[in-house]
Formats: sequence, structure tokens, C-alpha cells
Amino acid sequence: MICVCKTQLELAMSAVLAIPAPAISVPATAGQIAMAANASLAMSGLEGISGLAGLGAAASIDASLVASLSAMASLSASLNAAFEMNLSAELAAAASAEFSASAMADFSASMSAELAMAIDSLNLHWPAVAAKLGLGADLSGIAAPVFELSAVAALSASAKMAWGIELGAPGAIPALKASLAATAEMAAELSASMSASLAAELAASAQLAAAGNLMASLGLTASGSVAATLEAAASLPEGLPALAVDPSELGATLNVLIAVESVKAELGVDLLSPTAELELEAKLAGLPLDELGELSAEMDLSAAMDLSATAPLAALAGSTEQGLAATADAGLAAEAAADLSATMDLSLVASLVAQIEASLGVKVALPPGSCPICAFA
Repeated sequence: MICVCKTQLELAMSAVLAIPAPAISVPATAGQIAMAANASLAMSGLEGISGLAGLGAAASIDASLVASLSAMASLSASLNAAFEMNLSAELAAAASAEFSASAMADFSASMSAELAMAIDSLNLHWPAVAAKLGLGADLSGIAAPVFELSAVAALSASAKMAWGIELGAPGAIPALKASLAATAEMAAELSASMSASLAAELAASAQLAAAGNLMASLGLTASGSVAATLEAAASLPEGLPALAVDPSELGATLNVLIAVESVKAELGVDLLSPTAELELEAKLAGLPLDELGELSAEMDLSAAMDLSATAPLAALAGSTEQGLAATADAGLAAEAAADLSATMDLSLVASLVAQIEASLGVKVALPPGSCPICAFA
């Protein structure tokens, strides 16, 4: 059994509330340029687009099944990261050819028993820690500037990956202008060469590829095991206590921690460091944020927003054959899909627990009794 430790949770949230909240305003143009850069990178993999025609014509897969597989993959990854539970492997084994309803029910009951204390302890400890630290009001003051910094980090990463442009280097703005113009031209050529039927076939192939990649990550190979596994995963929350904490509070904390990691990775500034404010001031001074804002007045970036819609199809190019091969013999249909919406709270709790440890180095999921004031010992 696993307890979300109050002492460790308070330590973690105190660190979050110490994150500096600089006054920063990032122009909306930054997000548009980042989207254009991502689309440009994806479209570069669609050379010879006409050669992909027909890949999705032979088979198709329902979007609801892809959504179910995606939710299952998210739940499995978060439980593994937070609580070292290999849900996908266990469920895939239970839903094998020797699958029986009673075996799956026993497995679900066992998993629920393991996870129930994690939910109960979070329900008890989160409100107490939040009230003591003033988490709600203070976190909202931190979140906005951190998300602004994350937008700059995303632009920096996208421009570098797609166009080889260092945002803080001399000549970055002219280089961005030239790259955006080239990307718009590429999009126009792509649009001209893509018929409605080809777009539909590519969309179908994209669904197949996505399903195949998700099935591979979950260790699933046949339609029977897919349906049984998704059904079992969907029933997992039935034996768990309800989450009594506002999910938006947990989600806001999770998003702040994810943003902190992106700022560290892309801008090289650790917002949890005692010297974060000085490092951040120096970093921002070297970035052309004002000039980015002026780009919106000098050129029409609406095309950049439209380009992002091509990214899902373009990303298909490198994985279509693999995805189609993985699903070719599975006989998957919409009937295999399951409603995993009830697992969202569990996935959120596990994701937050895992992200706290990854970002802050604080392990909040401990065996009951690990803390001298543990209420669950």
C-alpha cells in the first residue's frame, strides 16, 4: 500500500511556492511562431506525399478506440512512474488467450486495494497543506508568469529544432522572418498537392499508426486482448474512493511543475534555484521579446496558425508503415473501445506524484508509517 505523505507533500509545495514570479509579457506571436516551426518540421517528413495515397484506404480504425488506447497508455505510464506499478504488463497478461473474467476481477480488486490508500491520504492531506501554505492564491500568482516563460522556452526549442535558429543569437529575427515565409510557401504547395480523398486516406492512416504505436507501448497484439484490457482498465476506479480534492488544483500544480522543467531544459534557468531571479533576468535580457511582438504588425501570421493543422498528418510519414503493420491483423473495431473517463482522476494523482519527484526530488509516495506523524500507519 502507498501513502501520500503529508510531511513530504508540504515540503514539495513549499518549494513550489518559492518559485519567482517575474513580471513578463510574452507576445502571442511567440506561440504562433512555435506552431509554425513545429508544422514546418513535421511537413519536412512528407516528401513525395502522393506516395502515401492508399495506405489508409484498406483499413480504418475508430477515433474512440484511439482515445481509449491513449487514456490507457497515460494511466499506465503515470502509475508506473509514481507507484512503480506496471499496469499495462499485468493487464496484458491477464487479458491473454487464457483470460478469464474472474482472474481479471481479482486483479482489478488487488490493484484497487493497493491504490485506495494513495487516494485516501491525498484527500486528507492536500486540503490541510493547501490551507497552511495558502496554496490556492499564491499558486495562481506564480502560474501565469511561469507559463509565459514556458511559452518562450517552447519557441526557443521549436525554432532551434525546425530551423536551427538560436533565439538569443544576433540576426534571429530576420532568420525567423525568412523561415516563416519559407514555411508558408511549403504549406501552400502541400495544400495544392493534397486532394480531399488523399487527405481522408492520410487521416485514416494516422489513426491506424497511432493505434499501432499505442498498442506496442502497452504490449497488446490482438483485438481480443485489446478489448479485455481496456474493459479491465475502465473498471479499475470502481474499487477506489472518490477524489475529494478539486482536480483543477492538482492540475494547476502539475502544469506549473511541467513548465518549470521546460524552462530549465530550454532556457537553462532552474526556477527552483536560490539564484533563479538573477539567472532569469540575465537570460531574458538576451532574448528579442519586443521584436517578436513587432513581427505580428509586420507580417500576417494567420498562416502560421493554419499550418499547425497539418502537423498530425505530417507526423504520420515516419510511422505509417509501422503503425499499419501493428494493426493490420488485429481486426480492431469501435466495439473494442472502452470509456476510460473514470480513470482521469487516478491518472492525474499519479502524474502529480511522479512529477513532484521528477521536478523537486521529493518522494511523496511512501509506505504507510514512513513518517512519524503518519495517520495511515
